[in-house]
Amino acid sequence: MATISPKDRALLTKYFQMDGGYVLDFSNRTFANFFEEFEIDIEDEKYSLNYSSASKGNRMKGFWDLEDNQTVGNVLLGLIEHYDEQRANSYNGNQNHSDELREKCLKIGNELVSGTYNPDIKPGARLAQQHKTTRQTKPFSQAELESIFTLPTESVQSTQIPQFTQSVQVAQPSQTVSTPAQALNFDPHSKQRVFIVHGHDDVLRLEVENFIRKVGLEPIVLMDQASGGNTIIEKIERCGDADFAVVLYTPCDLGKHKNASELNGRARQNVVFEHGYFIARLGRQKVAAIVKQGVEIQNDIQGVVYIGAELDWRTSLLKEFHQAKLNFNPSGLYTS
Repeated sequence: MATISPKDRALLTKYFQMDGGYVLDFSNRTFANFFEEFEIDIEDEKYSLNYSSASKGNRMKGFWDLEDNQTVGNVLLGLIEHYDEQRANSYNGNQNHSDELREKCLKIGNELVSGTYNPDIKPGARLAQQHKTTRQTKPFSQAELESIFTLPTESVQSTQIPQFTQSVQVAQPSQTVSTPAQALNFDPHSKQRVFIVHGHDDVLRLEVENFIRKVGLEPIVLMDQASGGNTIIEKIERCGDADFAVVLYTPCDLGKHKNASELNGRARQNVVFEHGYFIARLGRQKVAAIVKQGVEIQNDIQGVVYIGAELDWRTSLLKEFHQAKLNFNPSGLYTS
């Protein structure tokens, strides 16, 4: 049984529009098809035994009652993705939509999947807890700060994704800065924007977001921006006026070639799409991807900068910021 608190159940019920026995725009057939993707027979009578009817809303509640946290969390994340696509393809898809409520439901789903869900924590306190549990960044010494721009970008060494060795762009000596002191000049009044493209890995997203903010740049996360009645692609066009983009490749999806037998970790489809979008909009020199080990990389976008998430990605990312001529403050890492 999933340990979802009554308050969180109410949030989910509201966001997925379950009043009256419905769930979003699903018909009975499409509702059953959706659950089949998770190998669940939602039409099994066990999901409606404790309710007055076998409506979609009641079967969803029965599903929460009977299944484990991870299973429920995966379905919730799938429902959020379905709702995102529904709104993106609908002319009035963002009317009366609550981005704040979506964020709360997304956190519930992620925490159920990762095993960190605590029904006693109030929804509003989850973001603060995420910040507290984020891995602390070890500050650079002054000598490291002054030499950081002469360090080559590290290639990812992994037997699971050997193509990284060929993909990572190594800076040539002629591109390095001979006077590190100039690189430390920082104008706090000219803060530049870094757009973060991400999947469902909130921990890595928050780490990158906090790091960008610490070095004096402004992180832009799409779900934190007001919809203003726009579709998802319209929000990207409106909020994507950035100076740099960081793309987070995390194994949020699984997939394989039709003739293969094993499933491989893949980034969300929206992550791959937005990666290509920002390469076209900003240029390859102003886009970097942080890749978790084991995630497939698309052949069409090999040759761009990839940074291993298990390596010292902060140092590598600072180097990319410098190569893109961003106005940042490396010593900001010393601030709490």
